[in-house]
Amino acid sequence: MDPNAKRQDLEKACLRQAIVYPQWLPNSSSVFWYKQEPDLGKSQFILVDCDIGLRRVAFDHDRLAAELGKHTQERFSPDNLPFSWINVAPDAAWIRFQFDGHTWQYEKSGKLEVWHGDFYHGGFDCGCDEVPSPLSRQTSSLTFRNHTANRILYSWINEKGTPEYYGSASAGQTVTQSSFVGHIWRLAIQNSGKSIACAVKENAFIAVIEESSLGLNIKWETDGLSKNSDSERSATSPSIGLEAFVRDFNLWIRNCDGSERAVSHDGFADNEFKDFYLSSDGHYAVAWQCKPPSKHLVYTVESSPKDQLRSKLSSRPCLNPGDNVEVQRPRLFDLVTCHEIFVDNALFRDPYALAHIGWSKDSKRYRFTFNERGHRHFRLLEIGLSGTVTILAEESSTTFVDYAHKVYYKIMISTNELLWASERDGWNHLYLINFEDGSLKNQITKGAWVMRSVEWINEGNRQIWFRGFGMLQGQDPYYAHLARVNFDGSGLRIITEGDGTHTWGWGPSKRFLIDSWSRVDCSPQAVVRIAETGEEVVFLEKGKLEPLFEADGYHRKSLPRLDETDKQAFMALLFVQVNLMLRRSIPSLNAFMLVLKVSILQRHSKAFPSFVELLIKAIS
Repeated sequence: MDPNAKRQDLEKACLRQAIVYPQWLPNSSSVFWYKQEPDLGKSQFILVDCDIGLRRVAFDHDRLAAELGKHTQERFSPDNLPFSWINVAPDAAWIRFQFDGHTWQYEKSGKLEVWHGDFYHGGFDCGCDEVPSPLSRQTSSLTFRNHTANRILYSWINEKGTPEYYGSASAGQTVTQSSFVGHIWRLAIQNSGKSIACAVKENAFIAVIEESSLGLNIKWETDGLSKNSDSERSATSPSIGLEAFVRDFNLWIRNCDGSERAVSHDGFADNEFKDFYLSSDGHYAVAWQCKPPSKHLVYTVESSPKDQLRSKLSSRPCLNPGDNVEVQRPRLFDLVTCHEIFVDNALFRDPYALAHIGWSKDSKRYRFTFNERGHRHFRLLEIGLSGTVTILAEESSTTFVDYAHKVYYKIMISTNELLWASERDGWNHLYLINFEDGSLKNQITKGAWVMRSVEWINEGNRQIWFRGFGMLQGQDPYYAHLARVNFDGSGLRIITEGDGTHTWGWGPSKRFLIDSWSRVDCSPQAVVRIAETGEEVVFLEKGKLEPLFEADGYHRKSLPRLDETDKQAFMALLFVQVNLMLRRSIPSLNAFMLVLKVSILQRHSKAFPSFVELLIKAIS
């Protein structure tokens, strides 16, 4: 067998041993099953009850294999049963599975029979057609969570129906991609022929990607972190009998008697009204007038196209520095009197992008975000019925605001408060703001570490769960941990444990979570924790690195201890990284440099050999 192929199989086996993808039972927040894969081509089903801290085999695999063989006159291996999905009783009294066109029920007593009742398939989505992405200006995002043992490549399907590669998600990784509502994305396992397409939804959703013998499937999960729950996008106003619409580049209304009237009069093909948003009472509307971007094409030559012998010339829109971007301007109209209420655009002049949030429930305020061209200002703005524009929150920088990764806000209507992420003290942290006047109530998180993303908010208990980096002294500052804090900044508690980088998946009702972590020199492992306290209730799995070390010609005991000196700790990490990446001819220089940079920053060593000397020592 090819050594590289063998090594890849060992890597997959190690990964499959430790990564747990829980399938929670319907109507249960504490019981789930998962498919354990101790080796390639071998598997068994495990049942976990978090309430009592119990992990056990879901059923007798040997006995079921024998019983199924008697019914079908075939031979089955107990560690490779011919199904990948089960329904199971919380007490493991029975399981159900589908095989050979039938649904079967196997009882703990050993009885196997055909089941004629319902079978739950897991709520998976088979995706959508891979069609060109429609024109859309409504921003949104899509989060991919890779529940396969392979790397998933994700590509945007452009307006011509051509996939454009954007990135990848390794096994167990979660990636969030900014996009627009309705845009189509392709998810695929490289060189496997398995792919699936999905459309971006208006609210933030998580696309959990799972693999079966038939291909890829998606299970949709809401992230529960919609930035705005107070938005209104209806085009009709039942309360006053008006219908708003766009005609000939302008905003019009239609009365209940069928008569029509223009509300705006200065919309033209090169400066048209496109999107509009009615207030909750239907009395007012904010219409966005848009100047189109410059028309600039970039040309590419495809030397070896798949559909013809000759090279092919193609073009696509591409703005150069200095070209005009699309400029949007919100304008406020009274639909009853059909006149405009002037809104000064001084606070949102020269936009890179504006994003609609919505009207307040009392129909007195309209809210949107402004991202300045050049990205030095990001503002959450509010337009009152008098046309006055107010800054509710603002992020400013002398260089640029990282709007793509660090901007976060959450409007809490019930308490009239705003959660806002900011780097104003030099570190990315959360702040609580009075949503009525924009005044700061308090800083929620603080310290020489980074609040990377908000994971869950319990508004009733006024608590926040978030992803943090560099929170634990002595650990690599790039290791991710889950932490919890109160709205007033008190009660900060790190939920995850283990000297490594963590990923986690929430259970129903957010009572429990699956905490998985690993390190460059430590195999992946997974446990169940109580989400409120971080207490470990069930240990699930741990991968085995020994076969990998043996395949690469060295043993873990040959590595220096990580706690002896700074230099030895650095050399241990460097040795493992070089051997696992450079010796296998994998182009991972970026990953290698990251380990080098992180190790130096973390340990603050005063003297290290040069990079070349370290490299020579590590591979000699």
